[in-house]
This record gives sequence, C-alpha cells and structure tokens, in this order.
Amino acid sequence: MNRREFLMAAGAFGATAPTIAADARKAPPPAGEPMLKLGVVADVHVTDDASCGDLRRALKMFDARRADAVLACGDLTDHGLVSQLKRVAATWNEVFPGMRRSDGGRIERLFHYGDHDTFLNFKARKRFVYDLGLGHEFIPDVGPAKVWEDVFGEKYEHIVHRRVKGFDFVMSHFRRGPAKVNPAGNNVPGLEEFLGKLDLPEDRPFFYSQHRIFSGTIRRDGCGDERCWDDGTTTAILSKRPNCVAFCGHGHIPATNETSLWRGAFTAIEAPSLFYSLETWLPKVKTGDDKHQCLFANVYADRMVIERIDVTTGAKLAADWTVPLAAARSAAASIAGEPLLGAPSEGSVAVSWAVSTLATGEVEIGEKPDLSDARLVKSGELPLADLDDKSLMARVGGLKAATRYFYRTVTQEVVSERNPHAARIKRGRRVAGKVHSFVTPGVAAESRFAVINDTHANWKAFKCVTEHLRKARPPVVVWNGDALNCTEEKATAVKTFLAPEVPSVDFASESPVLFLPGNHDYEGQFARHIDEVVPCRPAAEHEGRFAALKWNFAVRQGDVALVGLDTGEGVHDDDGRLCGLGSFSAYRALQAEWLESALSRPEVATAPFVVAFCHIPLFNSGPNPNGCEEPRPRGCASWIRECNEAWGPVLDRHGVQLVVCGHEHLHRWDDKVPGFRWSQVLGGGPEMGYGAGYVKDDRYCPTVIEGRVEGGRLVVSAHDVWRGNVLSERTFERRDKS
Repeated sequence: MNRREFLMAAGAFGATAPTIAADARKAPPPAGEPMLKLGVVADVHVTDDASCGDLRRALKMFDARRADAVLACGDLTDHGLVSQLKRVAATWNEVFPGMRRSDGGRIERLFHYGDHDTFLNFKARKRFVYDLGLGHEFIPDVGPAKVWEDVFGEKYEHIVHRRVKGFDFVMSHFRRGPAKVNPAGNNVPGLEEFLGKLDLPEDRPFFYSQHRIFSGTIRRDGCGDERCWDDGTTTAILSKRPNCVAFCGHGHIPATNETSLWRGAFTAIEAPSLFYSLETWLPKVKTGDDKHQCLFANVYADRMVIERIDVTTGAKLAADWTVPLAAARSAAASIAGEPLLGAPSEGSVAVSWAVSTLATGEVEIGEKPDLSDARLVKSGELPLADLDDKSLMARVGGLKAATRYFYRTVTQEVVSERNPHAARIKRGRRVAGKVHSFVTPGVAAESRFAVINDTHANWKAFKCVTEHLRKARPPVVVWNGDALNCTEEKATAVKTFLAPEVPSVDFASESPVLFLPGNHDYEGQFARHIDEVVPCRPAAEHEGRFAALKWNFAVRQGDVALVGLDTGEGVHDDDGRLCGLGSFSAYRALQAEWLESALSRPEVATAPFVVAFCHIPLFNSGPNPNGCEEPRPRGCASWIRECNEAWGPVLDRHGVQLVVCGHEHLHRWDDKVPGFRWSQVLGGGPEMGYGAGYVKDDRYCPTVIEGRVEGGRLVVSAHDVWRGNVLSERTFERRDKS
C-alpha cells in the first residue's frame, strides 16, 4: 500500500482539510465492551475554590462512566499560581482518592501544563508579583518541575510516557525555551527523539497530547498568530505516525464545531474548554451561553467513539464522533502479513510471513498465552538473519510433542541508506503481530487431519476452502500440490501462500501445513525456490543420501501416521517441455528407499492407522500413465506408473490403508487398487460446476478431505466446500500388518 492509498484508507482527503464525514457519524455501534475509556478536558483555568465546580462535575461524570484515565490538555490554572494547582490536585483527590474510582477500579491521571500554567506575560506579572506581592506563588518562578512533584507527587519530565490498559500515552508540558530555539513555546524540543526511543506499536493507536493546536490541521478562522498554533514541527513529526491520535486544547472553541476533529496523516482532536467557549479567537468573542464542555472517548478495536458533553447539564452537545482506527491496522498490514505455520514435527515448526518492505524479523513463542515465558527465534539461518522485502521465515526448534504453544511474529523494518562510499542500514518501524496458538504433532495429539489440493490460486474456490478450514480448525493440513500455476518470481509464491485474496488469510496461522508439490509447482523459474516461502522439512530430517527429499515427511498425529511423497512432474524426464532439466525418475526411486525406512520408524510402525499423500494418483483405470510404455502420453499423466510400481509394494507391505491424491480435479474413490490392499481417494479442483472444455458438470467442485479417529476407526470424509455438503465417507479399521 503506498502513502496515497494508505491515507485514503484512513479517511484523509487532503493534507489540510478537516475530515469528519457524515457517514462516519452514522456508523453502527461497535460490538462488545470498549478496550479503553478516556475522559478528556482542557483549559480548566482554576482560580479559586468556586472555580473547581466544573472540574469536579466533569470528574464525577467520568467516574460514573468508569473511565480508565483522564487526560487534561493544559491550562490547569488561570494565573499559574501554586495555590491554584493545589486546588486542581485537591479536586482530583476528592473524586478519585488513592487513584481509585468509586467502584474501586484504578484510574490514571494524565495531566500536563499549558501556557497559563508556566508562562507569565508582563500584564500578569505586574498584577500578581508587583501589585499583590505573590511572587512566591508563581509556578514559573518557583520552578515547574518542583511544583509539579510537590503538588501531584509524581516525577516531572518535559515529555512523559505512560501506558494505560496496553495503550501508550505521550504528554508534553508547555514550556518556552531559549530565545533562538523556542521563544514562544510553539514546539516541543526533543519530541522526535523521545518517540523514537519508545517501542510504540504499529497495530493499534497511541495517544499524544500537548496544549497548543497542531499547525496545519485543525483550522481556525482569524487565528493565525503564535498564541494559537504551534509552529508546525509537531505536525511534521506526528505525520510520520499514522496511528497517532493527538489531543490539544488552547482554542476554547466549542465541541460542536466540526473542525475540531481533523483526520489526515494522523488524527488531531481539539478538546473544548471547561472554563469558557469562544466563537472566534481574534478578536475573542465568547459564546452567548458560555458552555463548559468536555469529551469522553470509548476506544474499541476498530474505532473510537467520542461523546461531546455539556458538563453543566450532562447532556450531549451533538452526535458522537466516530473515528475509524483502521490506520493502525493498515500500518501494520502494510509491513507484515499473517503467518503460515509449516513443516510441523514433534519438536519443531517453521513460521513464514509476508512483508512489504525491506525487513528482518523474529518469532516470540512460549507456552503461556501472554507470552511471558516466550523466547525469541530470529528469521533465517546462521550466521545472518533474513533480510528481505517479500517474506521472512523462522524455524523454531526445541518444542515438546503434543503441546500447545502461543506465538507471534515481530517484524523490524530496515531502512537502507546508500552513498557512493558505503551502504548503511538503520531500524524503521517495528510491528508485533497477533498472538496465535497451535499444537505440535505427537502420539498424544488429536487424531485428526485435513487435506486440500489443486487450489491453483483460484481465489473464488480458495475462499471456500479456507472458510471451511477456519470453521473446522484441523490440527494439521496437508496441502497436496498444485497450489501454484507457474511461478516465475517470488512475489507469485508469496501471494499464493502468504497473502491470498481471501478473507481468511490467516487460515494456516493455527493449523500447520504439510506441503507437497504438484506438477504445476515445478513450473517456472522460481519453482526451485518456493521453499523460501512455504516451509519444507528441516535439513536434519533428511541427511546423507536422502538430503534431496526436502518435501517428504512422516509425522505421527495421534493414532494416525501421515506420510508424504512427491510425485514430481507429470511428464517424462526426456520430454521436450522439460528441456532436459528434470531428473524425476531417479528422484522417485530415491523416495522408494526413503519410504521403506520411514514406514519402519517406531512412531510410524506402531500407529493404528497410516495414510500416505502424494499429488498425482498412483492408479487410474484410464490409459494415460507416466511410465516407460510407448507411445508416450501427449498431455500430463493422469497417474504415475513408476510410483505405482516402486512405492505401491512398500505401502502394501507396511500396511498403509489409504493414499490421498489430487491432480485430476474430480473427486473419486478407488476402494481397492488392483494388486494392492490400500485404497486411494482423490480430492477435487478449483472448478465450480464445470469440467474440461468448460462444459457444465456439477461433479466438479473444490473439496476438503478430512480424517478423524472416532470409536476406534478412521473416518475419512470428502467435503464439497462450494455447496457445503459431504460427498462421500469411508471407514477404516485398525490396520492388520500380517
């Protein structure tokens, strides 16, 4: 997503135009409880005890709404007197003693200074210092830091970072700096460096507050001097952070003014005054009814709903503002996609995910849902971590069998700066993904699996497949070939496996995938490298003479042993279409040796049920096999005679009960393959109601084949995921190896 697309997605129609569309105010109410409840006030301007009434009413209103925090955007006092600030603190402590609401819940105080609190103009200094002799009362003279710590009992810093219910808040106290740096207090020195040191999330909003209005955002007719706007520095800094929701005060403009909400490169909101409201700033013209106003924000996962409230009556002043928070998720999604788990075993799993910028990454994984026991695993192999702009992959070892693990990806953007003499890199955005969970295979794991095949990047059919998987939530999925059509570049593989055009893009985030290539997966220049995107087996599983068998697997899933074989291309090695590049006959012969060894392993040999998987069938009653016979078939083989003859007897000898295949795009059962005791079942393809030559044929449909052990038997069912019905079902008894 480029910047223009991002801003449009976030709802910004121009860099300076205030945007609060009518349809945003008509949005349906969010479901569930808010993640955060925030009361917001500004320009309180406390003078004497009587002037604390509006603040007290606002705080009690927030208490009744069970606020998690109260943000005050400066000008707590009217004249910058210590006694006035003490009245503010006393009113807070009266309503929230010990930082607790009336129901006992914790509430956070997020206050900061405004210009009235820390700056004295000549007129005020003459009146209070010279005429009334109150020099010892002035916050600027006593020292803003000392006064703040004495009155509120909290450490003073020019810029403050707090975290409330997982949301980050950054507040800047108003201050005037050196004459040549910040004479009018219209910027925040050190803000960019301060934000850069924080580990602010990209997948949810963070909140910022200062007193002065952000230049170039919230427009004010007749307000153009230094007393109203900041100098634009803060706007430039926050514009780099689209998930920022920034509050300010100072303007005293009523909350009914729709320009008080601005959505552009970030979101800016001006809070109304608790003291008095202005129709215009220059000249200052007060509103006739002199309303005292505040805001109350309910923050949900996808939006923030802001109430505009009259503090005196408690009534709403206008319709709620609804601010979509898609900006935060869009920022995260623009960097990293949902993960795909692959190549699971009892002790390891691989995690692969898409990125859209140059990045490296890691996986946090542990047994506790909150990841408090998590360890970090870097993407890539030793000695260098992955650095790629398409996808990343991390292999996690040291796992326990049949154990639930929780994990998330963490993507670190890397910015490359090049000059004629060197290339430097530095860190950019850092995005933590959602927490997912999965269970490793093993004898004690759930005896259940699912099989998909021949998806061919057909998104309409794949949507049906992934929606079925999302509901079924199988502990493991065998992706049985022809995921692709022809792969000339990495981006094609990334889109197919990691960023498909379907709603359930996280279909493999909790159901690990055992991938087996089909003949189409061997077509195209990048076909040799798709294991950079979809995980193959770890090298340690196939050492020595079996090192080339990176896709073959033998995994115990409860009472079922799952065995994967790769049939390869569907034409002869000497077929002109391969240009002499194929050595599939030798490859299949090597797999026959491996298969004998794999089926003899204790975890496989002792399994009550053994199911094998390969893409191209091992048998078809038709006359179009790929073998040594003449004449050669003109098209792609419908079955592989070499595999039938080399693998079939091994499968039979070790008591394998079922072989699951695809390739022909039409579901069928071969209950007893001639010469063998094992059965064969084929999954469907991406066609939905038509067959070869686009002739209408309702037999063609995408399928998910599921296996489960139930009542001591293996039940295998084929599901038509287009129409939502069960096509067939077979039951297998525990195997007899005699």
